[in-house]
Amino acid sequence: MTVLRVAERALASGFSPASQSAAAMFLHAGWRSCGTWLWATLRGSDTVRAFYEPLHEDLARLDRAAIGAFSPGSWGSGHGAGAPYFAEFAGMLNRHRRGVALYDRRFAFDDFFAGPERADPALEAYINSLLLHATAEGRLPVLKFCRSLGRVAWLERHFPAALHAVVVRDPRAQWSSARAQLERDKNRYFVLAPFVILARNAHDPLLAAALAHLRVKLPPHLGSGLTSSISAGRTAIAAFWLFGPPAMSPPSPAKRSSSTPMRCEPTPTTAPRCRTA
Repeated sequence: MTVLRVAERALASGFSPASQSAAAMFLHAGWRSCGTWLWATLRGSDTVRAFYEPLHEDLARLDRAAIGAFSPGSWGSGHGAGAPYFAEFAGMLNRHRRGVALYDRRFAFDDFFAGPERADPALEAYINSLLLHATAEGRLPVLKFCRSLGRVAWLERHFPAALHAVVVRDPRAQWSSARAQLERDKNRYFVLAPFVILARNAHDPLLAAALAHLRVKLPPHLGSGLTSSISAGRTAIAAFWLFGPPAMSPPSPAKRSSSTPMRCEPTPTTAPRCRTA
């Protein structure tokens, strides 16, 4: 079953603003995993308000000029033409300073592997504000994350009415795409980001053990020379994966219908396909 079929069922059944004010669809994806293609497809529905990467660190300094400057055509994204990524946040900007209301920059990378019992009322209030913004318009909220894979269990616990879909791509293909961005466009972000996640969360005992086992060397600061070693970046992504999708606990049988893992399979001749794992 394709993920779009799952989405169609969500839109046609109980996952609608009319029947459940807290209902939503959360897409948990990694970078370069075709999650943006899926988000853009759902964004095209008149019944959906689709938020792009609601934990993105740039939301802390977002303003209207920045919204217009960041679009599929503004960098070598490989994404199809479309409106600026952050257009849906325009009505949620702070009045007297830059940034999205209630957003805190720590949401991006800190507590990345938070367990379901952890209390984070600020993050919960921020995500709830997105859901309420969409439902006030009579639309289904769709939140496409690239910074949630280590805390899916937390999000499931605190937003149980949502449909949680995990988009998984072969990590070798993800790494290949990240490396191509670095070598072709000098875009270091997708190689750098796993290092940032590991460094910000290295205090976690299990993560520290994984870093030691894989001999991942975290530099004292994440500076310009970080991505000089391609092999180091590949190993960092491997360590991240140990605590990303493979580490996420499967849903209980009673909740299996609301937590759907997906496997994404881009092909040379067709649009990427996402299937239930």
